[in-house]
Amino acid sequence: DFHAEAKSDHSWNQRMLAAWEDSSRLFSQEVRVRSLQEGRWSWMVGAYHEQGARDNAPFAQAALQVPANQAIVTNSLQDSDSWSVFGEAGVQVLDELTLRLAARYTDASRDFEADRTIYQLSPNSTAPGPDPWSFAVPLTLTQSAYVETRQSDSDDKLTPAVTAEWRPAQGQFYYVSWREGFKAGGFNSFLSGPLDELAFGPESVDYLEAGLKLTLAEGAARLDIAVFDGDYQDLQVAVLDPVTGLSVVRNAASAESRGIDLAFDWAFLDGWQLGLSLGWLDATYGPFENQSCYLTPAQTIAQGCVRIGGAPLPPSATACIGNPGVICAQDLTGFATSFAPEWSGTTSLEYRRALSGEWPGLPLVIQARVDLMVTDEFYTTVNGAPGSKQPSYAKLDARLAIGRADGRWEVALVGRNLTDELYGVWYEPLGAAGPNTGYFATTA
Repeated sequence: DFHAEAKSDHSWNQRMLAAWEDSSRLFSQEVRVRSLQEGRWSWMVGAYHEQGARDNAPFAQAALQVPANQAIVTNSLQDSDSWSVFGEAGVQVLDELTLRLAARYTDASRDFEADRTIYQLSPNSTAPGPDPWSFAVPLTLTQSAYVETRQSDSDDKLTPAVTAEWRPAQGQFYYVSWREGFKAGGFNSFLSGPLDELAFGPESVDYLEAGLKLTLAEGAARLDIAVFDGDYQDLQVAVLDPVTGLSVVRNAASAESRGIDLAFDWAFLDGWQLGLSLGWLDATYGPFENQSCYLTPAQTIAQGCVRIGGAPLPPSATACIGNPGVICAQDLTGFATSFAPEWSGTTSLEYRRALSGEWPGLPLVIQARVDLMVTDEFYTTVNGAPGSKQPSYAKLDARLAIGRADGRWEVALVGRNLTDELYGVWYEPLGAAGPNTGYFATTA
């Protein structure tokens, strides 16, 4: 469950307020059966079931200044039910070569009901409040509009996969695989748009991967390398409706994500192990029109924020944002996706040693480990606001533990972000606080 109250523009004035509650529940169960015998053939079959519900009631917004003087209350409930059956068959074509074929059939359904009530506030909130930045709270609310809807939708998809595995010698493993992925659709919970356009469809991905896993130095080291390319279609993204100007989730974009992952582990001395992981990623959008412009600082027409609907722009306008009745958006085709640094990596050093003696009558092990994580810069918003770019940073973690050698129990002292690095996890513009301001949530 979640409850929050906030000014929707996060500024110090009291003109715009929001309060909402959000609760969710989820149940899932999976069953698998696989072959145990060693031989030319292997197989696995299974089934998965998931039930969920999300209740966002109420979501209340109030604008206490003319000309709006409105309060909007939205209630929504979405129930989902999905199940899938899957299987895999493997055959040893040659002594060193194995071919695996797999498939998964998924059926996902959802029911959605919501209502929205608009209240007119009176008298008009032009009287000042207790300070120069706020307005007096209206005395009465009069219902001016009401809308409700109940809708259902479902998706089903068969997603195949094929993998070829080659083991030319002990400690050498090479593979190449191709698979399809599937993510069910949903509904716009806050009735942001025409009622017959609240639903959005599923998104899909074609994923190709090739790699190797090698055992080196007589078993003391291991090297893993994977190269991948994912082609995402019908991405579920928030865009601006050119008719209403409202933000709605639609299947409005595509994306490509390709990269290389490398992992290396080396037990270089008795009890000591060195770990290294490195990743390179190139993740960009394909065609992606009608994404919202960034506000801090206000994106200009020359920077790509253009009119897509509504009232016409003044001939001398250099910025689309701020013109009454004009619907503005940008085209992010070819732009980097959010939370996708080009380079990232982790290095670790671990020491593990069995303690002499037993307590109480059990062999004990002490373990110490440090991890250093480094990442390149990345955007924390979809629309590429300059202020949302998180610069590159590094984070240090450490862990000291003692426990039974068989892992039955363990006591650990864990330190996270020991250098007290501040980094952004999400960003939101402060539109009412000025043209060059933003709110950057950070964590330590």
